[in-house]
Amino acid sequence: MPKYTFAPLSEKEYATHIKKASYTTFYNSPERMRFIAHRNRKTGLYKISVNDSVVALAFYQVIPARSGSFVYFQHSPVFIDTRSAEDVTFWQELRSFAVEIGQKEQAVYVRFTPRIPSKKEIVTDIMTAGFKRAPVQELDACVTRTITVAQYAEANLREDHQKMLERARKRNLEPAFSIEVAALEDFVSIYRTLAAKKQIDYVPVDYLKEELKTYAESGQILIASLRDDKETLYAASAIIIQGHSAWNYWSAITDQGKELGADVLLLHETLEELKKRKTTVLDLWGGSVSKEVAEKGLPHPWKSMDQFKQGFGAVLSEYVPTLDLPVKAPQYLAAVFYQRALMLKRGYPYLPLSGV
Repeated sequence: MPKYTFAPLSEKEYATHIKKASYTTFYNSPERMRFIAHRNRKTGLYKISVNDSVVALAFYQVIPARSGSFVYFQHSPVFIDTRSAEDVTFWQELRSFAVEIGQKEQAVYVRFTPRIPSKKEIVTDIMTAGFKRAPVQELDACVTRTITVAQYAEANLREDHQKMLERARKRNLEPAFSIEVAALEDFVSIYRTLAAKKQIDYVPVDYLKEELKTYAESGQILIASLRDDKETLYAASAIIIQGHSAWNYWSAITDQGKELGADVLLLHETLEELKKRKTTVLDLWGGSVSKEVAEKGLPHPWKSMDQFKQGFGAVLSEYVPTLDLPVKAPQYLAAVFYQRALMLKRGYPYLPLSGV
């Protein structure tokens, strides 16, 4: 007799339960669910219960890929009762449930980025249950840095950041903040240029713009920008705000803006603005390096970005790494080969699950 029950739930039920979950992000929000649904992707929304008590929530989408479609539980499952994450039976029964979903959706594999802090005991349970570490290392769900907004102070900036802040101020770069949908164009204009130059790991511009518009229409976005007195745009960021939490989702800086220190000034001014808005924490959202990579001195394309964030006193948080469950073994091996080769080309190290 299974211990856990996996049952579909409505968007309305989900919106109620998600408020009780821990370690959530805006990727777990109803707004994100609606955006995915509008992309005409197959999706599934489930509650995971013990008896009549809901202990976790799970959301998936089916994503087409070169090596065959896969089921993606992105930032999922999330836990209402985090004790379930430390129960090997949970992972064993989640595995059986997920494989059934993968078979139903005719997927090559099922992928997870669970929202639970990485602990040796939990990872051991996951390995015992038969999960594999995915051949990717770049997902924002696993390693991030956060800043407690009220504790941030300019005086605590790292010395090199203070110098760049002074340089930007000498050029009279002025910050502006807007919650209007029209302000998205400031961010998109720089993002489009960087994407064309391949200076950014990017999603398609139209996809990102549509997603950001979803949050803007719900009053959950803040566009930060920097211009000089000639109205030249040097930098812009899209910040998602839900409740007292904020996520620095995307930032885009021109080449000249980087030379002037616009990236430092933009984040500094954003933090000062978030103080006024009574925001508790700013998640700098991906682009960070795990403790293991740092301690082993492994090369990683995000090291400079991570060092930039450390200059603001951002604290490292690590979650259970990306997990896979093969459904069609031969095709999955082909996907692993392709994804590992792609990661190697981009400079990402591969770390086995046992190394967490």
